[in-house]
Amino acid sequence: MLAPTHILAGVIFTKLFNWRQYLPVAFFLTATLGIFSHALLDKLAVVTYCPAYPDFANLFWLAYHLLMVLISIIFLYLWWGEAKWGILFALLPDIDWLFIYPRQWLHLSGPFYDQPYIHQALDWMMNHTIPFCYLNSLPDNRSEPLAALWEFAGMLLLLLLIYRLDKRRRNIYF
Repeated sequence: MLAPTHILAGVIFTKLFNWRQYLPVAFFLTATLGIFSHALLDKLAVVTYCPAYPDFANLFWLAYHLLMVLISIIFLYLWWGEAKWGILFALLPDIDWLFIYPRQWLHLSGPFYDQPYIHQALDWMMNHTIPFCYLNSLPDNRSEPLAALWEFAGMLLLLLLIYRLDKRRRNIYF
């Protein structure tokens, strides 16, 4: 899935583990689940619109990705102050692409970071963990523009969860 979905996952984990009195545990859980949520969302991304290669000549591809950039900026503006650590950890595996794509665009070669190592490690973990290994049987809709609706449906679900987390009662002690 694209950046807005990962950003929302990071916001959710920050809100879930907002434990001031157990800050190290909360930070560890936010970091761990943020990274693992990235792997899960990337597994689910096979059903969304995300062609393997950029197609700047395709008007739909261009508009869709510009919209995703705009949504990402809005989400970062809304939640960066309170959820920066969750957002950073949820986006952390995408650092792979910060090394790989600029090298491809500049036609640079060399042995340094020519593979998305973080994504490969997370993908290996997901492929060898039940029930996540069954996600490999999802249909591949990455070339279908209509599959963009799945990305929006996922974002809507995550936004609803954030809304519920904001509305939950606090200070309930058992």
